[in-house]
Amino acid sequence: MLIIPVVYSLQAAMPSATPVQLISKRAPDFALMDQADRKVSLKDFKGKWLVIAFYPVDMTSGCTLQNRSYTKAMDTIKAIGANVVTISAQDTASKRQFCAKESLTHTLLSDTDGAVINAYRVLRDGGDPAKPIAKRITFYINPDGRIVAVDTKIKPATAAEDSLAILELLGAKKDEK
Repeated sequence: MLIIPVVYSLQAAMPSATPVQLISKRAPDFALMDQADRKVSLKDFKGKWLVIAFYPVDMTSGCTLQNRSYTKAMDTIKAIGANVVTISAQDTASKRQFCAKESLTHTLLSDTDGAVINAYRVLRDGGDPAKPIAKRITFYINPDGRIVAVDTKIKPATAAEDSLAILELLGAKKDEK
């Protein structure tokens, strides 16, 4: 009889699920629309390294710096056989406006219902699930589709440089075939 209250108190004391707990697990699947209203899915990147960078809101200072850094580094990222997508909850019209204003050329994905934000456990604390806002967190998916690293300490201005360094540490390199 005393075990039940102890079990419940242990469950209550357990921290909520965090993005880091996804390391070594299969990346949650997604199919989202990009800035050109094309569907982009996790399966599109099968066999390649993928960086998924979540960010809070289009056209804000930190998010602009982060996304500019990925556009600037895309050639280098692709040269090591990797891809990048950035995800926030704004709609595709907002993504198009953001891309036009800031000359962004990498893939920006729209998660308006927050399903992917929730699957990757990056919903901002205290956020309204009806109007999701993502935390600034980056995931590294290996060619087998597993999350192998999670970066929770993003510096927006150097996000892409930092991602390249992490990819190198993880062993991403241009396929010699």
